[in-house]
Amino acid sequence: MRIRVLSWSEAERNLEGSVARLQRVAPDQSAHESLSRRQRNVLLGLLLLIVVGSVVNVLDTFVAILSIITALYIAITINRAVLFVRSRRLDTIESVSDEEARAVPDDELPVYTILVPAYREPEVIAVLLRNLERLEYPRHKLDVKLILEADDRATIDAAFIVVRTTAGCAIVRAMDCRATGDVRDAEMTEG
Repeated sequence: MRIRVLSWSEAERNLEGSVARLQRVAPDQSAHESLSRRQRNVLLGLLLLIVVGSVVNVLDTFVAILSIITALYIAITINRAVLFVRSRRLDTIESVSDEEARAVPDDELPVYTILVPAYREPEVIAVLLRNLERLEYPRHKLDVKLILEADDRATIDAAFIVVRTTAGCAIVRAMDCRATGDVRDAEMTEG
């Protein structure tokens, strides 16, 4: 296996790619624009209605606004209470035995990314990585990413020692956030 530490410029390039790609590929699913044209028009209409109402009668306008807000608050609270009660019913709980879970073929399982930010935690990182390795999930379906700061050499070194000496460890990418441009690679053997 391979450990790859990204330089600051590589990390920025990856981030830009992941942010901008969604905007290019599926602009309707991107949060690049926070409001659609229709939402903007509705909000402008409501604002205009409030301004006109305030000019006509300020007190009645604010009473109406507070009444609408209170009604929405009560409706949302009731909806959440109903959802909570429904979720507590026994027929809504799905139980899966260990045998059933283990029977699912590996290729049908989703890939999970585990982000592990660590700063000045060289004592903790070893235990954390070993516990992550013990997860009962296919190794090729786990994408473990260590997010480390460049000025935290102790944690970076501890992470590399654990990953190098641990057989069968998942791929770990440590992001060196303020690196001077050097990329640190380490080859690993799979156990």
